Amino acid sequence: FADWKEILQGDWNRKTMEELAVHCDLPRLAPVMTVGGVDRSSETCDEGDDVWAERAAKIHHILIQVGQLTGDDATVLALTQKWDKLVPTPAVDMAPMMQQVLRECIPEDSPTARTLRCLGQSMLFAPLSYIRHCVWQPYCTALRDDPVWDIAVDADGYVTVTHKRRQTSAFGARDT
Repeated sequence: FADWKEILQGDWNRKTMEELAVHCDLPRLAPVMTVGGVDRSSETCDEGDDVWAERAAKIHHILIQVGQLTGDDATVLALTQKWDKLVPTPAVDMAPMMQQVLRECIPEDSPTARTLRCLGQSMLFAPLSYIRHCVWQPYCTALRDDPVWDIAVDADGYVTVTHKRRQTSAFGARDT
């Protein structure tokens, strides 16, 4: 566990968004994400729309918001112009469509891409494993309820991606 920072830095420098599985993680995490303090989890589509259309709309909103908040105008424009062509009918497995969206709309070196890379599980795995091993492992276990993801951008353009997950004490009391 001593070299977790080197592993994290190596993954960040070496892996693309596709290799970090952002195209899989974003559709899975979208229902529990907020961006810029705006929680869209309670929004629903019109009566005739289904859950996959709702999820696609939420992903689109998340990407647009991240682009706007990070000042990534080129990505916002590309997403606005190409989304309907790239995601014509939302499906259960949105990963292939998301790969196309990432390739065609979000350059790897853009502020939006750097923010989305933080959602990759390997970006969280090394430090989280280290912390769990040292602190939580003997005392807590993760609960299987919905985790919370939040993306915030401050006035200076500094992006913070926060992940919260509830833990339960090995002694029976619920902790958060």
